[in-house]
Amino acid sequence: MDDCLSIEEILPGMKSWSAKIIVQEKRQPATASASPTRYQKLIFVDAKGSQVEGILFNHAIQVMGPRLTVFKRYKISNAEVRLIDEKYRTDGLTTQWVISTKTVVEELPDDTDMMPTRFSYTMFKDLAQFMEQKNQFVDILAVVISVLPVTSFTNEFGTGRVQKFVVINEEKLPLQLSLFNEFIDNEGQKIAENMNNFPVIVCRRLKVKPFNGIALSTRKDSTILIDPPIQEAMLLKNWCRFDVILSDKSGRVTATLFGDLAEKLLTYSALDAMQYFHKNIELPLMHVHEALRAKEFAVQIQPAASHYGDPQQRYTILHYYESNFAEASTQQTIESPGSFLLESPLQIPTAETQDAQSPITSVQINLASKFDEAATPQANSPETSPELISASKKPKLA
Repeated sequence: MDDCLSIEEILPGMKSWSAKIIVQEKRQPATASASPTRYQKLIFVDAKGSQVEGILFNHAIQVMGPRLTVFKRYKISNAEVRLIDEKYRTDGLTTQWVISTKTVVEELPDDTDMMPTRFSYTMFKDLAQFMEQKNQFVDILAVVISVLPVTSFTNEFGTGRVQKFVVINEEKLPLQLSLFNEFIDNEGQKIAENMNNFPVIVCRRLKVKPFNGIALSTRKDSTILIDPPIQEAMLLKNWCRFDVILSDKSGRVTATLFGDLAEKLLTYSALDAMQYFHKNIELPLMHVHEALRAKEFAVQIQPAASHYGDPQQRYTILHYYESNFAEASTQQTIESPGSFLLESPLQIPTAETQDAQSPITSVQINLASKFDEAATPQANSPETSPELISASKKPKLA
């Protein structure tokens, strides 16, 4: 018999209890403003969607912190339960579990696909009202489409490090997100390692700043969830892009179309894709496959940055038009950093349903040699990225 209680049933001062929870988020450790006490906050959620704050102090951060991983399930027993002082309350939570080295924490099998929680996100068009508001912060849901190198800076508070990312949401609006210091070593590295999959992130408690319009940055109490197992993230990841194979007589490469370019080429709107996704039905693409096999295109592509020794070079389609061989061969090369117009037309079949008789061989090395690798960071800068991601929600073409 399961003797576990729900979060709502566990009251301040209660002893001898157990609960099954998922770690929804885990903040960076911090130091109290009026003392040397170190603390780390977490948020737990149960199967009913109820939430409670968890907190670790001092030595427990090193001992218990590594045992509590975001998105994993645990059975927690006999933590101290107390009310949170009003001046320290965040996210509308009033109760806190103090996780000490004596608290019993047992990891459970992961038997659920989705985390039973929902967030309230600020739309990008509404961010201006939060600009430079000291006590105001925002939560966003977005796809990361570009990453820049880590840089150092010095200001009145000392020295630090910053890494900038370009993110986009379902509004087709790109924004710059800056991660500072510890966030670079943890969440930033995980995002960079997963860039080939265009990770979806939920960012909580971000600061809105004026930078080339509007930009976002982390605060000390921010949290970044990478590809969280929640429905909104799964929908955005599947609606946001199509992957296609570009091929000519020499071989093929994988490239990604975003937004309006994908809708135009593949004849499916975001609404069409959404309806199929909700019904758990695969998008019917066979007629698209057949139509594209009979056409040739001139395509302008840009190499996407590869990270941490990833051997597969990926590309983003900036522009294309239907052409014939004579037209395509007379086009001038586009002389912008890291991008060019292919000199021979490309057919666009799919990765999984490619006809075995098509003239496909390895071409990655041939194409990669046409790019100046040193220009890749510039090609992925916030100034150039918005031109290639006028994105509406769509599924990945598999």
